[in-house]
Amino acid sequence: MFSSRAKLLYTGTRRFQFDGLNSLQYKVAHIKEMPLYTHLLVDIGRPPRGF
Repeated sequence: MFSSRAKLLYTGTRRFQFDGLNSLQYKVAHIKEMPLYTHLLVDIGRPPRGF
């Protein structure tokens, strides 16, 4: 039987297309430009049910 870690590694190639930054939906709430960096405040909404 797979451990939790092994199961995540095994299913990773199928999950990466829809799980993570490439599928994240967000709205930019505020942008503050500084000399060395840009601070972005984003709204990612509510967590999904059961999270």
